[in-house]
Amino acid sequence: MRIRRPVQVKLILTEPTRNRFLGEIEEQVKRLRMELEQLQFQGKKLLSDAQRRGPAAVEMVRERLAREERARRERIEALKAQAEQLRALPEGSEVLYTTVESDVEIRVGDDWNALMSGAEIVIKDGVVVAIRDGRMPHGTETV
Repeated sequence: MRIRRPVQVKLILTEPTRNRFLGEIEEQVKRLRMELEQLQFQGKKLLSDAQRRGPAAVEMVRERLAREERARRERIEALKAQAEQLRALPEGSEVLYTTVESDVEIRVGDDWNALMSGAEIVIKDGVVVAIRDGRMPHGTETV
């Protein structure tokens, strides 16, 4: 029988990879700051409209705006922390990039835990350098 299992994709951290990630983080922070500015601008209009509908509407709009702003500010802080962690990692570190799925053949007697965990693809500068399969003896790599 064939089933799908998660496969972790890891990147070996090199200076170009670090710089690319830091650039992506910087872009996300810029986008979030622009969203904050836009939210504050739109918030004034929403509050003005809500004032015509009464105090309950004003309070509802204020709460929603505060929630939206807080979420974006928290995301900015999380991205800044992520950037600091990335700067602190030594070159050559393996960093989790994403998770994908793969099909795998399963048979009676297979070790379920080994089958479902331990599958990894390792990438360095855009090139697959290792495929690790949880069913193989520990440390075995396929290139």
